[in-house]
Amino acid sequence: MCCSWFCISGIKICHSKYYRYIQAATSPKDVVILVDVSGSMKGLRLTIARQTVSSILDTLGEDDFFNIIAYNQEVHYVEPCLNGTLVRADRTNKDHFREHLDRLFAKGIGLLGDALAEAFTILSDFNQTGHGSLCSQAIMLVTDGATAMYDDVFEKYNWPERKNNLLIILKF
Repeated sequence: MCCSWFCISGIKICHSKYYRYIQAATSPKDVVILVDVSGSMKGLRLTIARQTVSSILDTLGEDDFFNIIAYNQEVHYVEPCLNGTLVRADRTNKDHFREHLDRLFAKGIGLLGDALAEAFTILSDFNQTGHGSLCSQAIMLVTDGATAMYDDVFEKYNWPERKNNLLIILKF
């Protein structure tokens, strides 16, 4: 695996063009997948992004929870009826979200900061409900270029008492 790990505000981050997320642990996890749908993602890049998200969904087990957010200059939930929460990663939910991936279109500019803030908020709020993993949470970013580090977002939303915060950048 070609992955360089580094930390920002206590969060472990994997940055790689070739990183493939595989189910490394059997413990439940909460995952928010952020998909860049800015204008630079048109054509083949968006097709690859859709397939990447679908492959990520394949790795999630029935004890996992997830949601998918598309972002450009706005934050769009792939399934608008399920905004602000996570859903169980059962076959029905994963298939339902896959159907919605085909409705993603690339346009505008990619403003990642709001999407990251939304992802951190979902994970925090979901953790407060007592549902989900209560421990292993991840934000997975599917993009063609995350150039800024967004330290202000990490400083605001990083939970110092939590040690399992993880941001994985899938860049192609």
